[in-house]
Amino acid sequence: MSATNKSPFEPVPPDVGLRPLVVRRLIRAMFNQRLLAGDRLVVGKLAMQLGASSTPVREALLELSTLGLVELLPNRGAVCLEFGAEQLRDMYLARRVLEVEATRRAATNLARAAAARTALREIRDRLAALFDADDSAPGWLDEAVAVDVALHQAVAANCSSPRLCHEINRYEELMVCVREFVGNDRAVQQVATEEHIALVDHLLAGRADEAADSMRHHLEHTAELAAAMLFPEQAGARSGVDPVKRMAHPFSGGEPSCAWVNPDAETSGTSHPTSEQAGARSGVDPVKRMAHPFSGGEPSCAWVNPD
Repeated sequence: MSATNKSPFEPVPPDVGLRPLVVRRLIRAMFNQRLLAGDRLVVGKLAMQLGASSTPVREALLELSTLGLVELLPNRGAVCLEFGAEQLRDMYLARRVLEVEATRRAATNLARAAAARTALREIRDRLAALFDADDSAPGWLDEAVAVDVALHQAVAANCSSPRLCHEINRYEELMVCVREFVGNDRAVQQVATEEHIALVDHLLAGRADEAADSMRHHLEHTAELAAAMLFPEQAGARSGVDPVKRMAHPFSGGEPSCAWVNPDAETSGTSHPTSEQAGARSGVDPVKRMAHPFSGGEPSCAWVNPD
């Protein structure tokens, strides 16, 4: 990183817990490429630039090292590691392994947890309101992000495994930063809202395998969207396709095989909706809804590689 008198980081407020804020500032700098692979992170210099003491800076570097974002150097601070589309996908892979299992366990546990089910129904109501509302309305985007956070926290909290919950929460600060960069895109949040509705319906119905599959698909999809938006050149290089054009179905190496879930029915089966069904629920031209054409119900998708 070139020497300059101007700090590349936003200063942290002095009246709140500093470690999470320092972590976020450093991750943002990596996303913005103000910190690059090989850059040295010296505790004293960082503390001065961030307006913090050395202790939260050391704690932040330790946390970033557990995420594979920096390498700690004995008595010399740390050095930034390579961070791009592939590294982001790897982090989502780890998160997916954790959250898919947490979802499977939560679906079973919620059957005997009345308070947690009530909270999950409230999340379902908020998702339904978002789905039916005009996404250009004031506050829509903030509410979509808030419900996203609440749902993932609810899954972790109800998995009945403190260790699993702890491991999921280790990625919290990284996910906060990803949401800041990706979550302010309305198209992304529209798709996420539909995926969340499918997930919640499976959880409330106690369908553990289907809920786990919905979470897996959701996180796979989110990983590709995040990689395409944060690192468009690298995401495009993976397949030779413009990543923006791949956002509707980022898994271009395969075809979707989707279970059509009707939340009003006792059971669900595998079928494909007509274009009239796809447009009927929201009044939107189904051609414009190619990211999720299944608007007459909720998709739970498994991606099948034809090869």
